Amino acid sequence: MSGPYRRCVQPYRLFRYRLFDVDGEDIGEINLANPVATGDDFVAGGGRVLRVVALSPASDRNSPFNAMLLVEPAPRGLST
Repeated sequence: MSGPYRRCVQPYRLFRYRLFDVDGEDIGEINLANPVATGDDFVAGGGRVLRVVALSPASDRNSPFNAMLLVEPAPRGLST
């Protein structure tokens, strides 16, 4: 490709999170296109909708994750 289109293409950034349930069990990881905050809902594997209960940014600059998330199932009918 050439021309103005090629100059406008921006690299795609993903936010990588490690997930833990409210009991502290490691339930995996997820890559999201947008950053999340406490109280946000997102769709995980299998169509599960999870809510962020707490967020802890990665303290190590070399960590492959942006943050660690404590999550719970989002209430049905109230998720976005």
